[in-house]
Amino acid sequence: MKPKKINKQQIFLIIIVLFVVLFSYLKIFSGFFQQDEWFSFGYQFLLKSQGIRSILNYFFLPSVGHYQPLNSLIVYVLSSLFGIVYFPYASVSLFLHLVVTFLVYLLAKQIFKNDRLSFLTALLFGLSASTHQATSWVLADLGVHLATIFGIICLIVFLKFIETRKLSRFILSIIFLILSLLCKEIAVGFFIFLPLTYFLFSPQGFKSSKKYPLIIIFIGALYIIFRIWAIFIPAAYVNDTLAIRSQTVSDIIYNLVTFPIKGLVQSILPINIILDTLKYVLSLVGNQVFDSFVQDDILEIFNFFCFAFILIIALVFWVRSKDGYFKKVLLFALLFVVLNSPVFAMAPEKSGKILIFDSRNLYLIAVGTSFFIISLFALALKKNFNRVICFIFPLLMLNFAWLNNQLNELEKEGRIREQILGQIRRDYPKLPSRTIFYTESDLSYYGLSSSERILPFQSGFGQTLLVWYQSVQHFPSYFFQSRFLWDITEQGYRNYNSQGFGYFRYFELMAEVVKEKNIPLESIIAFRYSSLDQKVEDITKEVQGRIRGFLAKKSEVNLDKLLFSFPNNFDQGKFVHDGKRETFWESKFPYAIPQSLKISFENKVKIAQIQIDSYNNKDQNEVGYKVSIAGKDGNWEKVSYARRYPPDEGGIVNLYFEPKITDKIKIEQVGYHDFAPWVIHELKLYEAVD
Repeated sequence: MKPKKINKQQIFLIIIVLFVVLFSYLKIFSGFFQQDEWFSFGYQFLLKSQGIRSILNYFFLPSVGHYQPLNSLIVYVLSSLFGIVYFPYASVSLFLHLVVTFLVYLLAKQIFKNDRLSFLTALLFGLSASTHQATSWVLADLGVHLATIFGIICLIVFLKFIETRKLSRFILSIIFLILSLLCKEIAVGFFIFLPLTYFLFSPQGFKSSKKYPLIIIFIGALYIIFRIWAIFIPAAYVNDTLAIRSQTVSDIIYNLVTFPIKGLVQSILPINIILDTLKYVLSLVGNQVFDSFVQDDILEIFNFFCFAFILIIALVFWVRSKDGYFKKVLLFALLFVVLNSPVFAMAPEKSGKILIFDSRNLYLIAVGTSFFIISLFALALKKNFNRVICFIFPLLMLNFAWLNNQLNELEKEGRIREQILGQIRRDYPKLPSRTIFYTESDLSYYGLSSSERILPFQSGFGQTLLVWYQSVQHFPSYFFQSRFLWDITEQGYRNYNSQGFGYFRYFELMAEVVKEKNIPLESIIAFRYSSLDQKVEDITKEVQGRIRGFLAKKSEVNLDKLLFSFPNNFDQGKFVHDGKRETFWESKFPYAIPQSLKISFENKVKIAQIQIDSYNNKDQNEVGYKVSIAGKDGNWEKVSYARRYPPDEGGIVNLYFEPKITDKIKIEQVGYHDFAPWVIHELKLYEAVD
């Protein structure tokens, strides 16, 4: 039976679906570029500098990793048209998501032959919170949208072929499948899925002609041979790595087998909801529950349990139902999920047993999941729409609420990042020919250790700045090669002809480069990020002064005749300069309470450095310092400030500042710890010697 043409009621339902999905995703216009997108921009700059031959090689030459020339071509065109203006990319991404949602409706209409069930299927897919990254990462995942679009069109045309047996439709479906693979390889499972769909929906079932399924399998084999061949040919374009280089064979096999389980479960419920729920339940029956325990030990058990539970429920209703066609639809949907999940186990640069699906990788899988959920409820409730919507409505609301939550987070992060970059660009619209950026932050982010205090960017802030300034600075392509400053913790400096660029978070590492490369201090640009007000402060003058203090020739000041004024515990004051690391002074109060140590000199000295040794006291990891000197008028002048500046692995903190003549210095502890006191095992002062 052929599906009816779209009527006014169906148009109304489609408009409702698209409007709801559009409304749900409007917050992406307040977002900002993500880490993979900054890398993509940097690579586009590199590519454009290498001429048409390199560009064509990049698009079409076989690759050892991903091979997605159509996606590469479209990204190149869009980046040439829009540069790094966010809004156009967000518009394109959301438009493509609406196109996919519309195609899901058409596919559902063709399969269910029921307007209302098609409406629910498209709405469930369009609001899927599990897959939001495919749309909210507005540039990085365009290939996911495009591959899904062509994949669904392939399936729609293929189902038409099954009904009509017209060779032209079979050929057209294969063409759309190839186009999908050239955008991104996520539909490679179709080479098995299409033959099974053919047997499933053909009137003769498995007695149907084997010719067309064999042709599809043959084409799939050719595609796999082509991809394997690309690994070995000398001319292959090398920009990616292979899964076998980052994963063991046993891990790959484990991921291949378990990904269908995780794909179904995690495309129904967003992973953060699963993790938060598991953590809450475990906290009711035990003591403190760590995120790592929930994710590494409990999540996999939950995935298997849920998958088994879902299959048992589906099997029960399968056996009880007498609706043979809907039983086929349920199997069709399950096969869609199972056969389109394993490919992600071969993703390059992944390692170990992969427990959590990337949100964007669930996008195509969620098409099958939406069909599976709707067909399961339709089968269980005998296609009674009112009953089906009663059961589906809570799931729709859960996805809508969680999608809103995730987009709110992206909006918040995006606003902060855009404000940071915007302020830096406003303060320094034109950079020196040899530029070094230096940043300080009071927090670490994204699971990094407490010693890696970065700004809230998920990729290297150095390369982000390179991309951000490229349109006005026109950096040489050398600066974008070999992923320079791309890693989230990377620091370094490169010089090419008369231009130089660097980024640092470790002061002494930067100062050594400045000394070695003889970089003018005017080339240093510095900012401090505060997590409290989520803003950056220009500290360029202060940091330039610190470098002068670092570079100055210095001698140690004899502390024996100096007058110390401790905030508390005066009797232990002598231990800060007794030459023994084992003895120490402590404040007796938590250093969450602001405290200061004042030092008075017999004669005026030109102080340039303070060294504080906390030895093996691990509780000093939250300390921060403000250093002030007494000016000629007796007022205190701040020369150095860091809300958080913990000691290095040896327990040492070196505070450098502009060498200035003074007879008093004040060291304020501005860090925060609820219980630990401020501790100093040894204190040293250094004066600049002209």
